[in-house]
Amino acid sequence: MLQSDINAGFGKHNQWFYFSIEGMMSNVSYKFNIINMSKANSQFNSGMQPVIYSKIDDCWRRIGDNVLYLRNHYRKCPGEKNPNAWISYSSAIFVIQVKNDNDVYSLAYHYPYTYTDYQKFMSRVSLLPNFDLKCRRQLLCKTLSHNNCDLLTITAFDPESLGASPLDERKYIFLSSRVHPGETNSSFIIEGVIAFLLSDEATAIKLRSTCIFKIIPMLNPDGVINGSHRCSLAGVDLNRQWQAPMLKHHPTIYWAKKVLSHLVAKGKRPLLSCDFHGHSKRKNMFLFGCETLAPNDGLEKIFPQLMSDRSSLFDLSQCKYAIEKSKEATARVVIWRELGVVASYTLESTYCGIDIGPLKVCRTCIQLGSERCTGASGH
Repeated sequence: MLQSDINAGFGKHNQWFYFSIEGMMSNVSYKFNIINMSKANSQFNSGMQPVIYSKIDDCWRRIGDNVLYLRNHYRKCPGEKNPNAWISYSSAIFVIQVKNDNDVYSLAYHYPYTYTDYQKFMSRVSLLPNFDLKCRRQLLCKTLSHNNCDLLTITAFDPESLGASPLDERKYIFLSSRVHPGETNSSFIIEGVIAFLLSDEATAIKLRSTCIFKIIPMLNPDGVINGSHRCSLAGVDLNRQWQAPMLKHHPTIYWAKKVLSHLVAKGKRPLLSCDFHGHSKRKNMFLFGCETLAPNDGLEKIFPQLMSDRSSLFDLSQCKYAIEKSKEATARVVIWRELGVVASYTLESTYCGIDIGPLKVCRTCIQLGSERCTGASGH
């Protein structure tokens, strides 16, 4: 049985797992039944496997046969909105065999990305040549547990930079990630974005010369450190607090909104805002935006089209622009509605695989759990 997110209440947000096992023997089948998963469906029914880490081999890999995800007869406590609605939990079921005796193994829902991983990454990139001329690392705020939440500013700080626009003429881009701790893939993606923007690639140099990137790589450090799936240490979903964040309970959201509001007040409204997430039910990558009316009709669809033109991982058909009532307090909607950023998005990235384009994995390999599939072209 999984522990619920800290302070979120019993039976809520049980989805992320990451635990260690000792004493397993090689060539023995071990069957796991995780019986209190919160969500009704999962990519476990579409080819996804858990990941395992071997202390001896020092690597992560996918593992698991006979993987199933299905509703069971255990029931959640009724929710506050509908006290008569008893909802069943789901079970994640899989069988594994390990190859090393007397090893220590860790099993996880998806490849972990810890607060320590982020700190190590920042330590590495800070040693890059001319880092201080490309990036400023500031403390946005302290979290409830007194951990640091960073704000990165990436641009060409060197006034002598060849071809660089004056600082006051550059466009602002706001990026954030990991507001939901269990969506670890969002951290891998924003790490890649940061590494690229700090590189000597021609496009990165151009971007630093014309744009100022404000990046919050980890909006919920406390949730990450404490192993939560969706909530902060206050037991709330921080991506539902953007309308009226409280300094005492939601400091990272409060100060992130302050940064954006300050830019808008100075006449520096960001050209684009994007909050990085992971999606547990769909494949590929796609964007959720906000549908605008005249005179900006259709502008919100330009960036998704550009993404589709440039990436075979991106699925334009899954992009949505409607604003559901349950999403009105999210970063995407509040930054669009209150701060006037037309290109305000949530980037969703699958936990499991691509089913479009040249990287499409064939159904046979999904069923067999093969790690050798080269895509749609064959094995």
